[in-house]
Amino acid sequence: MLERSKCSNMGILSNIISKVKNMHIYKYIFVNKTHLSPKYFGDLVKIHTGITAQEFIRQYLKPRQKNRLLDGHSTINEVAYSFGFKYPQHFVLFFKRNVGCTPKEFQQ
Repeated sequence: MLERSKCSNMGILSNIISKVKNMHIYKYIFVNKTHLSPKYFGDLVKIHTGITAQEFIRQYLKPRQKNRLLDGHSTINEVAYSFGFKYPQHFVLFFKRNVGCTPKEFQQ
């Protein structure tokens, strides 16, 4: 079934991903907004990209987070909140794990 409906699902996938701010809440966003189950969304991502949904979202968020940190108008806390992190410390850990340095180190 997933193979037959690739074209229509790719549009759904693109629309969903464009609205994602935080990979930790993606399952709830997809279930509530699109009526797709987390498993079905994960399957769509895997079929169309070859990577897991979490990795896909990380790759999607990384350049956007970097740009926000370098824009000079936002503090690290503001960037963290804008990407859906409840606590800036969680954003710092997420960023360090995915980029290899802290947001402060990245800005310098």
